[in-house]
This record gives sequence, C-alpha cells and structure tokens, in this order.
Amino acid sequence: MAKPIGETPFARAGNASTRPDVGGATRLYSSGTVGDQGWKLFVGASESEALHSSERLFRRELEKPFTEAALLQKIRAVLDRG
Repeated sequence: MAKPIGETPFARAGNASTRPDVGGATRLYSSGTVGDQGWKLFVGASESEALHSSERLFRRELEKPFTEAALLQKIRAVLDRG
C-alpha cells in the first residue's frame, strides 16, 4: 500500500542529498521544482555510478590539453618541413 512521502524513510533521512531509495539502497539525490504547481522532482543515482561518471568526466577533461598539444606538435612538424 502506498504511503504519503512524509511517512517513508526517504523523507525522514537526515541528509538531504543521501537517502534510501524504495528498495532501501542508499543513493545520492538532487531535487528541483517542476512547473507552477510546485511539485518537487527527486533524481537519484548510486554513489558508485555518480563517482564513476565524475571520474570519467575528469579524465576526459584532463586528456583534452594533452591531445591538443600533441596535435599542435604534429601541425608544427608538418609546417617546419615545408
């Protein structure tokens, strides 16, 4: 039977960003207000998924300058030959 959200472990969690999901697993949450009715939307991800995504983004951002430097070196080598 469905319960009002205020009666669930999700609503009673002391930390607003780390809460149990409906299965009891701890997830990281963020929320936002939707529309003019003031509905609140919660979006959650497991901590391992969130950390893996941030690690992947960090690596991608870290690779950019090295890739650009390597490309510039190749262009310079081609221009220096000519």
